[in-house]
Amino acid sequence: MIALDIDNTLAATNPALWRMFPDADRARCHGAPVPPAWFGTESGRRLLAELRPLRGARRAACLLARRARLVYVTSRPPATVAETWAWLRRFRFPCGLLVFAGSSAAKARWAELLRIELAIDDDPAAAAAYRAVGVRCLLPRWRYNADDPEAAPWPRLCQAIDGRTPVSRRSL
Repeated sequence: MIALDIDNTLAATNPALWRMFPDADRARCHGAPVPPAWFGTESGRRLLAELRPLRGARRAACLLARRARLVYVTSRPPATVAETWAWLRRFRFPCGLLVFAGSSAAKARWAELLRIELAIDDDPAAAAAYRAVGVRCLLPRWRYNADDPEAAPWPRLCQAIDGRTPVSRRSL
């Protein structure tokens, strides 16, 4: 199985938050100072429903779905289940399981339970948690994770998934 995070991995969440909160710190993983519970509010759920996919994310998900079963592992609150499924369907992401894991540690526990072989997540803490349980983690590049050797823009990650070029010294 392959784990895919949603926010800032498949969906352009930070840019949407930066538009709402122009003074937000763009060097932080979570782009705006909103409490996690905010995403479960009406305005938070509306923002999640209106997100656009990151360039190359859907193509990568489709490539990965040819190789293994997908599981979408998200830190979103469970109150956003309807918006999350609707978003995945709207942008025609491949079918997969949907897991609401509230923390990086929970993502790693799910990885062990589901025998995840590869994870793709933007959060450096989640990447460290996945790696601590032996799961390779690739990261779509953002300012806050650019120093990770497995971070690259989605088009380059797609090329690596396709087998045309490595992301880093290690191959997929």
